[in-house]
Amino acid sequence: MMRKIVLCLCCWSVIFSAYGQVGTWKSFTSMKSVRSAVRIGSHVWAATSGGVFVYDTTMTSYTKYTNVDGLSSNDLYTIGTDIAGRIWVGASNGSINVYDQTSQKWLAISDIYENGTYTTKTVHQFLSKGDSMLVVSDFGVSIFRLSKWEFGDTYSNFAFASTPSVSCAALQGNRLWVGTSLGVTVGVLGSSSTVLWNSVYTTLGSLGTTVVSAMAIFHDTLIVGTSAGAVFFDAATNTFQPISALAGKNIVDFQCDTLHNRLLVLLAGDGLKVLSSIDGSTMSLYLPYTSAVSAFTQNDFSRLASSGNGIVEWNNGTWNARVPNGPYSTNFSSVIVDNKGVLWCAGGEVSLSGFYRYNPALMDMLQWKNFNSDNSIWMHDHSGNASNGCHKVSQGLNGSVWVSTWGNGFYVVENDSVVNRIDHYTVKPGLSVAEAKDIDFVVGSGTAIDASGQLWLALYNTYNGNSLTKLMSDSTDSLYANNTSNYGGFVDITIDQYDTKWFSCALPEHTLTERGLYYFNQNIGWGAISGLPNSTSKVYCTTLDQNGSLWIGTDYGLVIINDPSNPQSLTSSSLTIPYYLAAEVVQSIAVDGNNNKWLGTKEGVFEVNADATQVLQQYTVSSTNGKLVSDDIWNIAIDQQRGIAYFATQSGLSSLQIGTTMPSNTMSSLFIYPNPYIIPNDRQLAIQGLAANTTIKIVTVSGSVVDEFPAQGGGRAFWDGKNTRGSYVPSGVYFIVAYANNGTEIATGKVAIIRH
Repeated sequence: MMRKIVLCLCCWSVIFSAYGQVGTWKSFTSMKSVRSAVRIGSHVWAATSGGVFVYDTTMTSYTKYTNVDGLSSNDLYTIGTDIAGRIWVGASNGSINVYDQTSQKWLAISDIYENGTYTTKTVHQFLSKGDSMLVVSDFGVSIFRLSKWEFGDTYSNFAFASTPSVSCAALQGNRLWVGTSLGVTVGVLGSSSTVLWNSVYTTLGSLGTTVVSAMAIFHDTLIVGTSAGAVFFDAATNTFQPISALAGKNIVDFQCDTLHNRLLVLLAGDGLKVLSSIDGSTMSLYLPYTSAVSAFTQNDFSRLASSGNGIVEWNNGTWNARVPNGPYSTNFSSVIVDNKGVLWCAGGEVSLSGFYRYNPALMDMLQWKNFNSDNSIWMHDHSGNASNGCHKVSQGLNGSVWVSTWGNGFYVVENDSVVNRIDHYTVKPGLSVAEAKDIDFVVGSGTAIDASGQLWLALYNTYNGNSLTKLMSDSTDSLYANNTSNYGGFVDITIDQYDTKWFSCALPEHTLTERGLYYFNQNIGWGAISGLPNSTSKVYCTTLDQNGSLWIGTDYGLVIINDPSNPQSLTSSSLTIPYYLAAEVVQSIAVDGNNNKWLGTKEGVFEVNADATQVLQQYTVSSTNGKLVSDDIWNIAIDQQRGIAYFATQSGLSSLQIGTTMPSNTMSSLFIYPNPYIIPNDRQLAIQGLAANTTIKIVTVSGSVVDEFPAQGGGRAFWDGKNTRGSYVPSGVYFIVAYANNGTEIATGKVAIIRH
């Protein structure tokens, strides 16, 4: 019997973990842009624009770390190690995190980030020397003492005529060389980790530039790289002399191969070369790789950091990209969850990243699939040029997904593949535009399905007014010319229960000239709504809630039309405007199973109740301890079945387990977990599969009711194992009876209670 209970507990544990704990955050970022990497044993640690990944070279597997795992920022620029084997990463905002491999936890060092003296604080490099870690940032070199775990001195001007921007440094014994935008300086490290600066060099041979990009010590000589070539320091003449073999080359990074006594040189667009002597008498192409490379992997000569392919690894005569599965870009402008629980994402007009899908039901290495010019014949215009500006994703008919592009019409996705493109050249359906000089440029603005099951397409740049199309079948469509707005500058479409189409006109990423809220109904024609919070209001989004009210997001807050049945009669008194949100730019609105609203703003996420009379919660980067990737929320989507809210930003995608699912119209069976339920327990018993307005009764096998309460909503109810008097019930089997308040629907289940 006990063995059966253990097995049952294990099964329910797996099911519960698949849904996730309420309040759990996740971050999804692209890690293909690697800025710095270091090899430690069989593992390569990579600092990327989307966090840290660790590549296990033996198992070809990956571990990822982002802001939800303890990083202060995902936008990382450098990585290094200290004398104790800890891993250090530095970010664009000056934050530093240190990973202790013993405790497996990230530590935060925020001194540079919190320093208000400097405006640019990117951490570029770590140099380990004894008990000190030298931190090279935009404004200088700071000495961090490991034994005291605190910063000592910081050096910034180095006796230059003005304050330079610092890029890199190199240690030559006790001499510290620093590369800046004004040239090179050198100092001597003292016993107390102080530095005595004694020379500056504002002339780098005859290169014609003083901006240093890389440094290395080769044959006990300082080598300095720039975008115009390289020089070495001639101690005899106290000057920098050119390295002729690298004349005119754009130097990205150096690495010294002490085993073979040579200098490896990474060149922008020119591959990887080797110098066996400073005068460059012997130079040859070494493992050529001409794609965008960003750095050498420290302690590793066969792997490079790249800005588009993760870690590129030389193996069996070819380069192989090593990067964990993830989205193509950290840019997310639009997200939806389809009827299978798959998340679809658009990368945005400006980022040119295409679009991506995330399927949480698949194994980790397959969850993300990217659609862009690299892998889809559709992601090109009619001249064959890459056309990856996808700014919106919408639900189509029969489970299809329609992707709105900036100039390429719509892509239609079915069964995880692009099956069609709808643009000016397609005849039925056709997207006719009047601007003859640029008929190739068709901007899709979203789709919506009406009550009769027909698909409507909105367009942005139709100068003849044909900004709305009804797709009645695969081969039949109808155009509706817009005679209200200037040229149909629509970016979104929502259809209400009265068959009225509502259009917003603003995008967070684009400065559009069209403002206001527009509508179209076949019975009353086109129109515009006045009385918005401001006469020049930008309308970013519209959505319907479960009561049929129209919610509108503007740059002057939130507007609600509780009764949109007669748009022509709407006045300012017909609008509900929660003035406590008037200062917020509302860019997205999503409705959860409780009819609560989730508002995406430039100041984070607001969760408000059904009628917006109360803010239930506000989520910001600060209030979530950095788990939300950005406060500038462009779009929100909710997986009603799994109870997950997705927040799209230009710094990545955040998700939050909210524990709310859309209630069903009927109750066929109850899903109860964990079962058996052990009490006392910090986790409440969850009862799922409920209709709206449900009451729960907990009943003993003899028929006695021990507790009765209304379901909390969202298709779920929760019970703490206590009776009506507040005492835990005895061990045993209990029936759970759920019935709708009208008494028409009844569902039952049972749970085993184990009381310790």
